[in-house]
Amino acid sequence: MIKGLLSSGLITLSENIIDNFRHLVQTYGFIPNGIRTYYLNRSQPPLYSEMVSFVWEATQDVSILSKHLPAILLEHAYWTSPPKQVVAVGPGVQRFNVSRYYARWQQPRPESYIEDVETAQKAGLPTDPPDADTQQLYRDLASGAESGWDYSTRWFANNMNLTTIRTTKVLPADLNGFLLQMEQNIADFAGTLGCTALQQQYQQLADNRRDALNTLFWSNEDSQWHDLICTPAGVDGNLGGLPEEQAVSDGIVTRVCNVQRNTGAFASNWVPLWAGAVPAGSPQALAAVQALNDSGLLGVGGVAMSLTETGQQWDWPNVWPPNDWIIIDAFKRFGGAAGDALAREIAQRFLSTVYATYLETGRMYEKFNVEQIGIPGGGGEYEVVDGFGWTNGASLDLMQRFGFSPTY
Repeated sequence: MIKGLLSSGLITLSENIIDNFRHLVQTYGFIPNGIRTYYLNRSQPPLYSEMVSFVWEATQDVSILSKHLPAILLEHAYWTSPPKQVVAVGPGVQRFNVSRYYARWQQPRPESYIEDVETAQKAGLPTDPPDADTQQLYRDLASGAESGWDYSTRWFANNMNLTTIRTTKVLPADLNGFLLQMEQNIADFAGTLGCTALQQQYQQLADNRRDALNTLFWSNEDSQWHDLICTPAGVDGNLGGLPEEQAVSDGIVTRVCNVQRNTGAFASNWVPLWAGAVPAGSPQALAAVQALNDSGLLGVGGVAMSLTETGQQWDWPNVWPPNDWIIIDAFKRFGGAAGDALAREIAQRFLSTVYATYLETGRMYEKFNVEQIGIPGGGGEYEVVDGFGWTNGASLDLMQRFGFSPTY
Protein backbone atom coordinates (compact mmCIF):
# COMPACT_ATOMS: atom_id res chain seq x y z
CA MET A 1 0.00 0.00 0.00
CA ILE A 2 2.89 2.36 0.79
CA LYS A 3 4.33 1.72 -2.68
CA GLY A 4 0.97 2.55 -4.27
CA LEU A 5 0.64 5.76 -2.26
CA LEU A 6 4.16 6.82 -3.22
CA SER A 7 3.38 6.01 -6.85
CA SER A 8 0.44 8.41 -6.53
CA GLY A 9 2.54 11.19 -5.02
CA LEU A 10 0.86 10.82 -1.61
CA ILE A 11 4.06 11.20 0.39
CA THR A 12 2.54 12.92 3.42
CA LEU A 13 -0.06 10.17 3.79
CA SER A 14 2.72 7.57 3.59
CA GLU A 15 4.61 9.41 6.33
CA ASN A 16 1.46 9.49 8.46
CA ILE A 17 1.05 5.72 8.14
CA ILE A 18 4.59 4.93 9.26
CA ASP A 19 4.18 7.45 12.07
CA ASN A 20 1.13 5.50 13.24
CA PHE A 21 3.16 2.31 13.20
CA ARG A 22 5.95 4.03 15.12
CA HIS A 23 3.40 4.94 17.79
CA LEU A 24 2.22 1.32 18.00
CA VAL A 25 5.75 0.00 18.43
CA GLN A 26 6.57 2.62 21.05
CA THR A 27 3.35 1.75 22.91
CA TYR A 28 3.31 -2.05 22.63
CA GLY A 29 6.78 -3.07 21.44
CA PHE A 30 5.44 -4.40 18.12
CA ILE A 31 2.76 -3.75 15.50
CA PRO A 32 -0.33 -5.78 16.44
CA ASN A 33 -1.95 -8.08 13.91
CA GLY A 34 -4.80 -5.55 13.78
CA ILE A 35 -5.50 -2.33 15.65
CA ARG A 36 -7.82 -3.92 18.20
CA THR A 37 -7.10 -4.91 21.80
CA TYR A 38 -7.67 -8.61 21.16
CA TYR A 39 -4.78 -8.60 18.67
CA LEU A 40 -2.24 -7.59 21.32
CA ASN A 41 -1.11 -11.22 21.62
CA ARG A 42 0.44 -11.29 18.15
CA SER A 43 2.18 -9.11 15.57
CA GLN A 44 2.05 -8.35 11.90
CA PRO A 45 4.94 -9.74 9.84
CA PRO A 46 7.88 -7.35 10.40
CA LEU A 47 7.82 -5.06 7.36
CA TYR A 48 7.90 -1.72 9.20
CA SER A 49 11.60 -1.04 8.51
CA GLU A 50 11.12 -1.61 4.79
CA MET A 51 8.17 0.80 4.77
CA VAL A 52 10.40 3.40 6.40
CA SER A 53 13.03 2.63 3.77
CA PHE A 54 10.51 3.26 0.96
CA VAL A 55 9.48 6.63 2.40
CA TRP A 56 13.10 7.62 3.06
CA GLU A 57 13.98 6.71 -0.52
CA ALA A 58 11.11 8.88 -1.83
CA THR A 59 11.86 11.90 0.36
CA GLN A 60 15.61 11.76 1.17
CA ASP A 61 14.60 13.37 4.46
CA VAL A 62 17.14 12.10 6.97
CA SER A 63 14.90 13.08 9.88
CA ILE A 64 12.65 10.15 8.93
CA LEU A 65 15.47 7.75 9.78
CA SER A 66 16.34 9.40 13.09
CA LYS A 67 12.65 9.49 14.07
CA HIS A 68 11.91 5.85 13.27
CA LEU A 69 15.16 4.04 14.07
CA PRO A 70 14.50 3.73 17.85
CA ALA A 71 11.11 2.10 17.17
CA ILE A 72 12.62 -0.27 14.59
CA LEU A 73 15.15 -1.36 17.21
CA LEU A 74 12.28 -2.10 19.61
CA GLU A 75 10.51 -4.19 17.00
CA HIS A 76 13.72 -6.07 16.26
CA ALA A 77 14.09 -6.91 19.95
CA TYR A 78 10.53 -8.26 19.98
CA TRP A 79 11.24 -10.65 17.09
CA THR A 80 14.64 -11.77 18.39
CA SER A 81 13.63 -12.65 21.96
CA PRO A 82 12.17 -15.93 23.23
CA PRO A 83 9.76 -17.45 22.50
CA LYS A 84 9.93 -16.05 18.97
CA GLN A 85 13.68 -16.58 18.64
CA VAL A 86 15.07 -20.10 18.78
CA VAL A 87 18.48 -21.64 18.16
CA ALA A 88 18.58 -23.90 15.11
CA VAL A 89 21.28 -26.54 14.99
CA GLY A 90 22.77 -26.93 11.53
CA PRO A 91 25.43 -29.06 9.84
CA GLY A 92 28.48 -29.71 11.98
CA VAL A 93 26.47 -28.66 15.01
CA GLN A 94 26.53 -25.03 13.86
CA ARG A 95 24.06 -22.91 15.79
CA PHE A 96 22.04 -20.05 14.29
CA ASN A 97 19.59 -17.62 15.87
CA VAL A 98 16.41 -17.74 13.81
CA SER A 99 12.82 -16.72 14.46
CA ARG A 100 9.32 -18.10 14.16
CA TYR A 101 5.73 -16.98 14.49
CA TYR A 102 4.53 -17.52 18.03
CA ALA A 103 1.37 -15.92 19.42
CA ARG A 104 1.05 -15.42 23.16
CA TRP A 105 -2.41 -16.91 23.07
CA GLN A 106 -3.95 -20.31 23.76
CA GLN A 107 -7.67 -19.69 23.35
CA PRO A 108 -9.93 -19.47 20.29
CA ARG A 109 -9.26 -16.27 18.36
CA PRO A 110 -11.99 -13.73 19.22
CA GLU A 111 -12.43 -12.82 15.55
CA SER A 112 -12.81 -16.51 14.58
CA TYR A 113 -14.05 -18.05 17.80
CA ILE A 114 -16.52 -20.53 16.32
CA GLU A 115 -14.12 -21.63 13.59
CA ASP A 116 -11.33 -22.39 16.10
CA VAL A 117 -13.61 -24.35 18.40
CA GLU A 118 -14.86 -26.36 15.42
CA THR A 119 -11.27 -27.07 14.34
CA ALA A 120 -10.47 -28.38 17.82
CA GLN A 121 -13.59 -30.56 17.78
CA LYS A 122 -12.66 -31.95 14.35
CA ALA A 123 -9.27 -32.82 15.81
CA GLY A 124 -11.02 -34.78 18.57
CA LEU A 125 -9.74 -32.43 21.28
CA PRO A 126 -11.70 -31.35 24.36
CA THR A 127 -12.95 -27.76 24.26
CA ASP A 128 -14.89 -27.32 27.50
CA PRO A 129 -12.55 -27.16 29.26
CA PRO A 130 -9.64 -27.29 26.79
CA ASP A 131 -6.64 -29.43 27.66
CA ALA A 132 -2.99 -28.69 26.88
CA ASP A 133 -3.25 -30.11 23.34
CA THR A 134 -6.28 -27.95 22.62
CA GLN A 135 -4.49 -24.88 23.93
CA GLN A 136 -1.51 -25.67 21.70
CA LEU A 137 -3.84 -25.96 18.70
CA TYR A 138 -5.30 -22.55 19.51
CA ARG A 139 -1.78 -21.10 19.79
CA ASP A 140 -0.81 -22.55 16.42
CA LEU A 141 -3.96 -21.15 14.81
CA ALA A 142 -3.25 -17.68 16.22
CA SER A 143 0.39 -17.97 15.14
CA GLY A 144 -0.73 -18.87 11.63
CA ALA A 145 -2.79 -15.68 11.63
CA GLU A 146 0.29 -13.75 12.82
CA SER A 147 2.15 -15.01 9.74
CA GLY A 148 -0.44 -13.54 7.37
CA TRP A 149 -0.75 -16.97 5.74
CA ASP A 150 -3.97 -17.98 7.47
CA TYR A 151 -4.04 -20.73 6.40
CA SER A 152 -1.77 -22.80 4.23
CA THR A 153 -0.41 -26.31 3.96
CA ARG A 154 2.92 -24.71 4.94
CA TRP A 155 1.81 -25.04 8.53
CA PHE A 156 0.25 -28.53 8.44
CA ALA A 157 1.82 -31.84 9.43
CA ASN A 158 -0.80 -33.50 7.21
CA ASN A 159 -0.82 -31.41 4.05
CA MET A 160 -4.60 -31.50 3.66
CA ASN A 161 -5.76 -31.04 7.23
CA LEU A 162 -5.99 -27.82 9.26
CA THR A 163 -6.35 -29.85 12.46
CA THR A 164 -2.65 -30.79 12.12
CA ILE A 165 -1.47 -27.16 12.14
CA ARG A 166 1.95 -26.75 13.78
CA THR A 167 2.91 -23.14 13.06
CA THR A 168 5.09 -22.75 16.15
CA LYS A 169 7.22 -25.71 15.03
CA VAL A 170 7.94 -24.06 11.66
CA LEU A 171 10.92 -21.74 11.17
CA PRO A 172 9.71 -19.73 8.16
CA ALA A 173 11.96 -18.74 5.28
CA ASP A 174 9.97 -15.57 4.65
CA LEU A 175 10.00 -14.37 8.27
CA ASN A 176 13.76 -14.81 8.50
CA GLY A 177 14.06 -13.00 5.18
CA PHE A 178 12.07 -10.08 6.61
CA LEU A 179 14.36 -10.04 9.65
CA LEU A 180 17.47 -10.08 7.47
CA GLN A 181 15.99 -7.10 5.66
CA MET A 182 15.27 -5.34 8.97
CA GLU A 183 18.81 -5.94 10.24
CA GLN A 184 20.33 -4.70 7.00
CA ASN A 185 18.04 -1.65 7.03
CA ILE A 186 19.05 -0.85 10.61
CA ALA A 187 22.73 -1.09 9.64
CA ASP A 188 22.18 1.14 6.60
CA PHE A 189 20.07 3.69 8.52
CA ALA A 190 22.68 3.80 11.31
CA GLY A 191 25.43 4.32 8.74
CA THR A 192 23.53 7.22 7.18
CA LEU A 193 23.05 8.76 10.63
CA GLY A 194 26.71 8.32 11.54
CA CYS A 195 26.06 5.75 14.29
CA THR A 196 29.09 3.61 13.51
CA ALA A 197 28.89 1.18 16.43
CA LEU A 198 25.21 0.47 15.80
CA GLN A 199 25.90 0.03 12.09
CA GLN A 200 28.61 -2.53 12.78
CA GLN A 201 26.46 -4.40 15.32
CA TYR A 202 23.53 -4.82 12.97
CA GLN A 203 25.65 -5.50 9.93
CA GLN A 204 27.04 -8.47 11.85
CA LEU A 205 23.51 -9.61 12.77
CA ALA A 206 22.48 -9.31 9.11
CA ASP A 207 25.53 -11.27 8.00
CA ASN A 208 24.76 -13.98 10.57
CA ARG A 209 21.13 -14.30 9.43
CA ARG A 210 22.20 -14.34 5.79
CA ASP A 211 24.54 -17.20 6.68
CA ALA A 212 21.66 -19.02 8.42
CA LEU A 213 19.38 -18.60 5.41
CA ASN A 214 21.97 -19.94 3.01
CA THR A 215 23.19 -22.75 5.28
CA LEU A 216 19.93 -24.06 6.71
CA PHE A 217 17.07 -22.85 4.52
CA TRP A 218 18.62 -22.95 1.03
CA SER A 219 18.31 -26.19 -0.95
CA ASN A 220 20.78 -26.89 -3.74
CA GLU A 221 18.41 -29.55 -5.03
CA ASP A 222 15.71 -27.11 -6.16
CA SER A 223 17.31 -23.68 -5.64
CA GLN A 224 14.78 -22.36 -3.12
CA TRP A 225 14.83 -21.27 0.52
CA HIS A 226 12.53 -23.68 2.34
CA ASP A 227 10.79 -23.43 5.70
CA LEU A 228 12.36 -25.58 8.42
CA ILE A 229 10.54 -27.92 10.77
CA CYS A 230 11.81 -27.67 14.33
CA THR A 231 12.22 -30.82 16.42
CA PRO A 232 13.22 -30.55 20.08
CA ALA A 233 16.90 -30.60 20.96
CA GLY A 234 16.52 -29.39 24.54
CA VAL A 235 16.92 -25.91 25.92
CA ASP A 236 19.87 -23.69 26.68
CA GLY A 237 20.67 -23.42 30.37
CA ASN A 238 20.25 -25.98 33.09
CA LEU A 239 16.59 -26.90 32.69
CA GLY A 240 17.20 -30.16 30.89
CA GLY A 241 14.20 -31.31 28.88
CA LEU A 242 11.67 -28.86 30.31
CA PRO A 243 8.55 -28.59 28.13
CA GLU A 244 8.64 -25.62 25.79
CA GLU A 245 5.75 -23.67 27.29
CA GLN A 246 7.30 -23.82 30.76
CA ALA A 247 10.83 -23.21 29.47
CA VAL A 248 9.98 -19.94 27.73
CA SER A 249 7.29 -18.62 30.05
CA ASP A 250 9.65 -16.24 31.85
CA GLY A 251 11.62 -15.35 28.71
CA ILE A 252 14.90 -16.62 30.17
CA VAL A 253 15.43 -19.80 28.22
CA THR A 254 15.91 -20.13 24.47
CA ARG A 255 14.60 -23.17 22.66
CA VAL A 256 17.14 -25.26 20.71
CA CYS A 257 15.92 -27.10 17.61
CA ASN A 258 17.16 -29.72 15.26
CA VAL A 259 15.70 -28.92 11.84
CA GLN A 260 14.59 -30.53 8.62
CA ARG A 261 13.36 -28.76 5.50
CA ASN A 262 9.76 -28.64 4.37
CA THR A 263 10.42 -29.49 0.74
CA GLY A 264 7.16 -28.03 -0.61
CA ALA A 265 7.11 -25.22 -3.19
CA PHE A 266 5.55 -22.06 -1.73
CA ALA A 267 5.63 -18.46 -2.95
CA SER A 268 7.26 -17.56 0.38
CA ASN A 269 10.37 -19.53 -0.63
CA TRP A 270 11.57 -16.54 -2.69
CA VAL A 271 11.24 -13.87 0.02
CA PRO A 272 14.91 -14.31 1.08
CA LEU A 273 15.94 -13.34 -2.45
CA TRP A 274 13.91 -10.12 -2.12
CA ALA A 275 15.53 -9.50 1.27
CA GLY A 276 19.06 -9.70 -0.16
CA ALA A 277 20.12 -13.15 0.97
CA VAL A 278 22.44 -13.42 -2.07
CA PRO A 279 24.10 -10.81 -4.30
CA ALA A 280 22.33 -9.51 -7.39
CA GLY A 281 23.22 -11.54 -10.47
CA SER A 282 24.91 -14.28 -8.45
CA PRO A 283 24.60 -17.91 -9.58
CA GLN A 284 22.34 -18.57 -6.60
CA ALA A 285 20.02 -15.68 -7.54
CA LEU A 286 19.85 -16.82 -11.17
CA ALA A 287 19.13 -20.37 -10.05
CA ALA A 288 16.29 -19.12 -7.84
CA VAL A 289 14.72 -17.35 -10.83
CA GLN A 290 14.85 -20.52 -12.89
CA ALA A 291 13.49 -22.47 -9.93
CA LEU A 292 10.26 -20.47 -9.98
CA ASN A 293 9.87 -21.23 -13.69
CA ASP A 294 10.28 -24.93 -12.86
CA SER A 295 8.16 -24.95 -9.71
CA GLY A 296 4.67 -25.20 -11.20
CA LEU A 297 3.53 -22.13 -9.23
CA LEU A 298 3.43 -19.79 -12.25
CA GLY A 299 0.10 -19.56 -14.03
CA VAL A 300 -1.79 -17.19 -16.31
CA GLY A 301 -2.90 -15.08 -13.32
CA GLY A 302 0.48 -14.78 -11.61
CA VAL A 303 2.22 -16.91 -8.97
CA ALA A 304 0.18 -19.26 -6.79
CA MET A 305 0.90 -19.62 -3.10
CA SER A 306 1.37 -23.40 -3.11
CA LEU A 307 0.82 -26.45 -5.31
CA THR A 308 -1.67 -28.11 -2.98
CA GLU A 309 -5.39 -27.43 -3.26
CA THR A 310 -6.65 -27.72 0.32
CA GLY A 311 -9.55 -25.28 0.32
CA GLN A 312 -7.40 -22.93 2.41
CA GLN A 313 -7.01 -19.44 1.00
CA TRP A 314 -3.20 -19.38 1.08
CA ASP A 315 -2.89 -22.46 -1.12
CA TRP A 316 -3.49 -23.33 -4.77
CA PRO A 317 -5.06 -21.81 -6.83
CA ASN A 318 -4.87 -18.41 -5.13
CA VAL A 319 -2.65 -15.48 -6.16
CA TRP A 320 -2.08 -12.85 -3.46
CA PRO A 321 -0.89 -9.39 -4.61
CA PRO A 322 1.71 -8.75 -1.85
CA ASN A 323 3.52 -12.00 -2.54
CA ASP A 324 3.46 -11.58 -6.31
CA TRP A 325 4.78 -8.04 -5.88
CA ILE A 326 7.64 -9.30 -3.70
CA ILE A 327 8.62 -11.95 -6.25
CA ILE A 328 8.44 -9.47 -9.13
CA ASP A 329 10.55 -6.93 -7.24
CA ALA A 330 13.05 -9.61 -6.19
CA PHE A 331 13.53 -10.87 -9.73
CA LYS A 332 13.82 -7.36 -11.13
CA ARG A 333 16.49 -6.30 -8.63
CA PHE A 334 18.46 -9.51 -8.10
CA GLY A 335 17.78 -11.90 -10.98
CA GLY A 336 19.87 -10.48 -13.84
CA ALA A 337 18.47 -10.38 -17.38
CA ALA A 338 16.43 -13.56 -16.93
CA GLY A 339 14.99 -12.23 -13.68
CA ASP A 340 14.10 -8.92 -15.27
CA ALA A 341 12.30 -10.68 -18.11
CA LEU A 342 10.37 -12.96 -15.77
CA ALA A 343 9.50 -10.05 -13.47
CA ARG A 344 7.96 -8.21 -16.40
CA GLU A 345 6.05 -11.30 -17.50
CA ILE A 346 4.62 -11.97 -14.03
CA ALA A 347 3.71 -8.29 -13.66
CA GLN A 348 1.69 -8.35 -16.89
CA ARG A 349 -0.08 -11.57 -15.92
CA PHE A 350 -0.97 -10.16 -12.52
CA LEU A 351 -2.11 -6.79 -13.88
CA SER A 352 -4.14 -8.52 -16.56
CA THR A 353 -6.16 -10.55 -14.09
CA VAL A 354 -6.70 -7.55 -11.80
CA TYR A 355 -7.91 -5.46 -14.75
CA ALA A 356 -10.10 -8.18 -16.24
CA THR A 357 -11.70 -8.85 -12.85
CA TYR A 358 -12.36 -5.15 -12.37
CA LEU A 359 -13.95 -4.86 -15.82
CA GLU A 360 -16.18 -7.84 -15.07
CA THR A 361 -17.20 -6.95 -11.52
CA GLY A 362 -16.23 -3.34 -10.81
CA ARG A 363 -14.34 -4.60 -7.76
CA MET A 364 -10.69 -4.81 -6.66
CA TYR A 365 -10.34 -8.12 -4.86
CA GLU A 366 -7.79 -9.15 -2.24
CA LYS A 367 -6.79 -12.34 -4.12
CA PHE A 368 -7.17 -13.94 -7.55
CA ASN A 369 -7.18 -17.27 -9.35
CA VAL A 370 -3.89 -18.41 -10.91
CA GLU A 371 -5.54 -20.62 -13.54
CA GLN A 372 -7.99 -18.19 -15.12
CA ILE A 373 -7.73 -14.50 -15.99
CA GLY A 374 -10.38 -12.34 -14.36
CA ILE A 375 -11.45 -14.69 -11.55
CA PRO A 376 -11.22 -13.75 -7.85
CA GLY A 377 -9.67 -16.16 -5.38
CA GLY A 378 -11.54 -18.13 -2.74
CA GLY A 379 -11.37 -20.59 0.12
CA GLY A 380 -10.63 -20.13 3.78
CA GLU A 381 -12.87 -18.86 6.55
CA TYR A 382 -14.71 -16.08 4.70
CA GLU A 383 -15.98 -15.01 1.30
CA VAL A 384 -13.45 -13.18 -0.87
CA VAL A 385 -13.49 -9.48 -0.03
CA ASP A 386 -12.85 -6.36 -2.03
CA GLY A 387 -11.35 -3.02 -1.20
CA PHE A 388 -8.41 -3.60 -1.44
CA GLY A 389 -5.34 -1.65 -0.49
CA TRP A 390 -2.59 -4.08 -1.35
CA THR A 391 -4.14 -4.90 -4.74
CA ASN A 392 -4.39 -1.19 -5.54
CA GLY A 393 -0.87 -0.55 -4.26
CA ALA A 394 0.79 -3.41 -6.10
CA SER A 395 -1.05 -2.54 -9.32
CA LEU A 396 -0.15 1.16 -9.22
CA ASP A 397 3.51 0.49 -8.50
CA LEU A 398 3.81 -2.22 -11.17
CA MET A 399 2.08 -0.12 -13.83
CA GLN A 400 4.39 2.78 -13.05
CA ARG A 401 7.48 0.59 -13.33
CA PHE A 402 6.55 -1.79 -16.17
CA GLY A 403 3.57 -0.28 -17.97
CA PHE A 404 0.56 -2.43 -18.78
CA SER A 405 0.16 -4.70 -21.80
CA PRO A 406 -2.74 -7.12 -21.24
CA THR A 407 -1.85 -10.78 -21.75
CA TYR A 408 -5.37 -11.82 -22.83
